[in-house]
Amino acid sequence: MSIITASGAEGNVSTIGRILSVKATTINKKDGSGSMDIVKGRIADESGAIGFVSWNTFEHKVGDLIKIEQGQIRKFRETPELNIGKYTKVEQYHDGNFPSIGDLGEL
Repeated sequence: MSIITASGAEGNVSTIGRILSVKATTINKKDGSGSMDIVKGRIADESGAIGFVSWNTFEHKVGDLIKIEQGQIRKFRETPELNIGKYTKVEQYHDGNFPSIGDLGEL
């Protein structure tokens, strides 16, 4: 599924994309029970880009091509966002024909 297709609907998605940005941050839980470490960033393919948030350990870096299975698209502040949770599988992917970060960076 392309990034643009994934960002157009809510629910479970699987996609392949190149990481454009990654930033580790800490948020406060809504229930006031403490804080949580998350990773936010952007991922893209030739169809477009979408923001993501990983609620788990995320060790991929800018420029990596990854395959995401069972991610979820949810709206955050009226903007679709790819959520990577405990049931999501994220792995390094190899495709010599996939656009480079330079080609995708303009999205």
